[in-house]
Amino acid sequence: MFAGRDATGDGPFPQSASGTAGLLRCRREAGGRGFRLERAPVAGGSRRALALPLAVTGLAFLVGYWQKASCYAAAWPAGNRLAYAESCYSDIPVLFRERGLIAGIFPYAPESWRHPLEYPVLTGLVMDVDRATDGSHRVAVRHSDPRHVDVAQARCAGKLTVPYVCRMTDDVALLLRRAGFGPTAAELSAARQTGWAATLAGLTAPTGPDIGATSAPVPDLGIDPYARTPNPTPARRARADDIRRDENERISRWWLDRMTIANHQAVEKLLFFWHGHWATSVVKVKSAQLMLAQHVTMRQSRDFADMARRMVVDPALVYWLDGQLNTKASANENLGRELLELFMLGIGHYTEQDVKAAGRALTGWRIDLRDERCVFEAREHDAGGKTILGRTQKFDARSLVDHLLRQPACRRFVATRLWYRYGSSTRPIPESTLEKMSAEFPGPLAMLRALFEDEAVRETRDTMVKQPVEWLVGAMRQIGVRPAGMPDETFRQILAGMNGLGQRPFAPPSVGGWTAGAAWLTSAAAQVRLSLAGKLASLLTPEKLTPEDVAYILGIDKWTNRTYSVLREVHNSRLLLTLGLVSPEYLVT
Repeated sequence: MFAGRDATGDGPFPQSASGTAGLLRCRREAGGRGFRLERAPVAGGSRRALALPLAVTGLAFLVGYWQKASCYAAAWPAGNRLAYAESCYSDIPVLFRERGLIAGIFPYAPESWRHPLEYPVLTGLVMDVDRATDGSHRVAVRHSDPRHVDVAQARCAGKLTVPYVCRMTDDVALLLRRAGFGPTAAELSAARQTGWAATLAGLTAPTGPDIGATSAPVPDLGIDPYARTPNPTPARRARADDIRRDENERISRWWLDRMTIANHQAVEKLLFFWHGHWATSVVKVKSAQLMLAQHVTMRQSRDFADMARRMVVDPALVYWLDGQLNTKASANENLGRELLELFMLGIGHYTEQDVKAAGRALTGWRIDLRDERCVFEAREHDAGGKTILGRTQKFDARSLVDHLLRQPACRRFVATRLWYRYGSSTRPIPESTLEKMSAEFPGPLAMLRALFEDEAVRETRDTMVKQPVEWLVGAMRQIGVRPAGMPDETFRQILAGMNGLGQRPFAPPSVGGWTAGAAWLTSAAAQVRLSLAGKLASLLTPEKLTPEDVAYILGIDKWTNRTYSVLREVHNSRLLLTLGLVSPEYLVT
């Protein structure tokens, strides 16, 4: 281990005949049995040579303290907001938290190079020079408590000259919150390292399997209990109803769990969007098998065109809209009407005559509960000619859907519905945005990419209220809990709370799906949400938390003065986390 030893066995440390004690040196013991360390004498010249590096080191410590003293006085670090505005940048929280040093990962080793790693010291130097050359930054951020100042606004207003920071903090965070259910601190940090463009590409065109979701495979329910007993006795009927309730709870738990742990967040949230679009409720369908089969159909569909062709003969949707009662002798228009109005074209793009003709095109389908599919019975189908949207032919289910897909209104309608859930539920979609999204039809992820690339979506920042499922799943992701790991009674309480909020998976209130916007912010909903947040927090045993810690965990950019004044008086970590989960800053994206 000790290279450079001379013939006498001395190590490479300086020697002197002066006898003055100095540095340590290594000497071979007699007989070559090993080595021992001893004081090596140091000459006066060598001590003078050491004085300069020691002095420079001391000066560096003093300068470092001078620069960071103001950071300490302002309770630094504060979620990296003060760090960027006040030049209080340090690689310590980055390396320990985001880069995994606390878990024993060396951040500059190849196994940690999943994302490009900037060198934090150089970034800090750039920020320090920027601060030193324009003192207005410091004035701009010290009008209020630096722990809850909106530094992002100062950056984007042009007061700071690190453009990467502006897009990183604002647009990347907004993208992750809207496209998925809510980023974890690690995901947000990784996206900041990766950059906005690469993050958008990863969300809307994910590669490879979803590793996170592999621990939540689609459950195997077996056949529906009523399929096993076509003519049950009252006792068997009661037993079958109990089994159905358990199975419905099981699929709700599974999907919430998958939403929570999935890596392909945009895909998972898009599936929840489709569930609300083709709104079908287990409350009427009752069969968990049919609801799960519909979910798998949406998950396996290549695009909207493929999905529409499958969904028009989906047994859960057909039963939900009484399609099994639609025969040549007794037409039922429910499915045909909703296909035109809510699923494919939208109000104003069809006539009542079109609805009647569409109903005739969809006749002849019945449900096979055992095989979880719809079966076509030709003798019950109206095979005559039908005129729909100006075209006359012998339409059936497939040709009807293909005809609707060719209508210009179809692509515009789907784009508008995506905007309503991802862009704004209160502002109409700009015509230019609509055209860009429509051009990507029928690919929903490509349409979402066009939406997020458009400047219009950035103008909706802080206007979208989270849906209850979006809020719950985001909270579970960020605090690190999942439904699969909860006690059964706790999960049932959470599911009951979601019923109280008005949004439970597999149970939309009507064929129109769920509401949006401020409708989720009623006083009654606030009480239920507070109770749910408390239940989630009770699953943790957190260390001492500060408002800044909670903001970091929940991915919140800032606290308003009003919220911060409340949070800083709370000294119970669970209560602090609970309040963070129900804060206005967390409920709106």
